[in-house]
Amino acid sequence: MIYINRRTGTSVELSSLDTKQQAFYKEALANFRRKVSWADFEEFAFGMGSPLYAHRTSHLEVLSDPLYEVLTDMWLELGVKQGLIAPEQSKEKRTRAQRGSQSGSRQAAHERNAKEDSKLAASHSFAHSHS
Repeated sequence: MIYINRRTGTSVELSSLDTKQQAFYKEALANFRRKVSWADFEEFAFGMGSPLYAHRTSHLEVLSDPLYEVLTDMWLELGVKQGLIAPEQSKEKRTRAQRGSQSGSRQAAHERNAKEDSKLAASHSFAHSHS
């Protein structure tokens, strides 16, 4: 099983998940597809009922868990889709925005970036494939 987010290029192999983690991932994926609120997904994914914390002795173990990587990516993607956080800008867009503000046209750069961000948010693709 593999998780893929085509918009960000994130790809995480999930074959190491145990049965409980696989079931939790599938439930998280269902919540994501239902577009639950960002806050509700956060509580579900990272709350005390999450299997992320079972048998862990340090926060580094949690951070390196593939399930944590996937849940974090889904959570952030929901934030983007719900307009709560901005999608990542490419390096080229950041450079153009910086040049625009340096030349005294900060408002124009902001308006261009807002337009580009809205196009990205409206046209991004998101996919999951299972093997």
